[in-house]
Amino acid sequence: MRKAAAILALLASATGCADPSRLASEVSFRTAVTDGVVEELRALGHTPDGLTCRLDAASTEATVHVTCADRRGRVEVRGTATRADTRDPRQEFVVRLDGKTVISKNCLGHGCPTVIPASPSR
Repeated sequence: MRKAAAILALLASATGCADPSRLASEVSFRTAVTDGVVEELRALGHTPDGLTCRLDAASTEATVHVTCADRRGRVEVRGTATRADTRDPRQEFVVRLDGKTVISKNCLGHGCPTVIPASPSR
């Protein structure tokens, strides 16, 4: 636990972030989205290569925008969480594989309803 706190403090100082708890929340959200997308795609028979997610600069405490991509450029993810600063946030994620929407849902990964692929689109 002390090691995690030290790492968060180091990251906060290195990024100039004044609020380590906000940094921890951002890292947790990016990790959860990354893990959820990987789990969803694996359920569909795809394994992304090096998926990374980042929060968009337009994000606020109430509305969070996340984008993800894999190393090969095959996977694109757009996600938005509104009311993120409440106990009842609303989320929406769209996952595209090779330019086609394969997932469009409000929850990703473990604990979410069964994976339902999106209708094919371009």
